[in-house]
Amino acid sequence: MISVGDRRRPVMCRMCWSSILPLLLPLVLFTLIIDVHVDALSLPGTQSAHARFPPWAGCMNASFAFDFRTTQSIPENGVLLWYADDGGRTDFFVVMLTAQRGAVRLVLRLADEVDGNVDISLGQGVNDGRWHRVEVRRKRAETFLVVDDDEESGVVFGHSFHFGRGNNSDVFVGGIPPEFVHQLSSLAMPSAVFAARFQGSVRNVVYGNCTCERRRAREIGGVGVRAADDACELRNPCRDGCLCISSDVDTSCDCSDLVACVTGQSFFLELLYSYSLSSKHFSSSYWCLPSPVFYAMYAVLLCVVCKQACDDNVTLVTKKIRNFRFCYTNLLLLL
Repeated sequence: MISVGDRRRPVMCRMCWSSILPLLLPLVLFTLIIDVHVDALSLPGTQSAHARFPPWAGCMNASFAFDFRTTQSIPENGVLLWYADDGGRTDFFVVMLTAQRGAVRLVLRLADEVDGNVDISLGQGVNDGRWHRVEVRRKRAETFLVVDDDEESGVVFGHSFHFGRGNNSDVFVGGIPPEFVHQLSSLAMPSAVFAARFQGSVRNVVYGNCTCERRRAREIGGVGVRAADDACELRNPCRDGCLCISSDVDTSCDCSDLVACVTGQSFFLELLYSYSLSSKHFSSSYWCLPSPVFYAMYAVLLCVVCKQACDDNVTLVTKKIRNFRFCYTNLLLLL
């Protein structure tokens, strides 16, 4: 015979679960949110910690980009975020966090150039615990630094804009491997090995290596790095030619490369056209550099036009041609 207590137990259990579920739901949601937020490389900032990525080609239309997040206090000499060089010879690209304004700083050197150094600082208070996007883009003589929605550029001058000689180093994120302390001659910028190490998270490392299509770069090694499963690596919902981007809540697809490749904005076609540089880099109101394919023909023409200026020991842009637009688009315009 079933007692009254036995008949009431299921009802009481249902009442118990109905009161517990509202308390469990926030805990489940919190766990899911925590899982989403670790879709990144986590660097502890310890003495030997660093992440290693494949070499970045760094050619004249190359780019690299990554997201980072940190609350690290930035020392006076800065924090190393990204390092790449030409195998320890002369050229390097370095991204750091600076104590002044808490900005992102890009330093690069191309030793073959007449003026082969670029030093740009951009952003403010980037150690605020939020995700920030850094992108570095090359366009022959000009290099662009983008931090979130801000952009700045610098220019090198000379006869060659190539980075490295085809034997570039691996890319180091968050610090240089400690063994380089005893191999300083193998670094193009030896002081980088002594810079403070990055403590925080990095995700969405993307290379644009000499093609019109960018690709995600995968970590190939490191020390002390906690690597979580990246959402884009687990499930890439993007079509071929589109770039998968991870975020805190989901993934998104950047298909801008499809437009660039289809419309012919490739390195091959850029050889046939000139490009302009911002007037802030010159004393003239406008300056347009020719394509490398036609450098010889331009040199003859510019020597004729600038003969008087050269006699006056004024280079590049002179007072007499201050408002003259050196903008040629193809060979036909020279004939």
